[in-house]
Amino acid sequence: MAIVLPVVDAFQDDASIESVSLAALSRSLLRALLGTAPLGDVRAIRAYICGTLLGQERVPAPQAAWGLCLLASRPSIRASVDRVLEACGLCAYRDLIDVQLWRAGLR
Repeated sequence: MAIVLPVVDAFQDDASIESVSLAALSRSLLRALLGTAPLGDVRAIRAYICGTLLGQERVPAPQAAWGLCLLASRPSIRASVDRVLEACGLCAYRDLIDVQLWRAGLR
């Protein structure tokens, strides 16, 4: 199964994965999601974003899959994640979530 990552134009304000600190992204996700979801769900969403979506670390597949399911079933969580990606300059990856949801049959 091939996944095509969006291309970020170097002349736009969007950041590349390499220019965004994984620690900063993790902290942003934690701040955005704590209180809206149980800690286990927050960890699953982080695993999906940092592992499957961005490919920046190895994560357990079941945990990342649960994170994707949470994004599909909880619009408030999805909106928070979209805002975090936008704040980090990774806007192109919001659409990739939709592609992966569609490929998984969740949309």
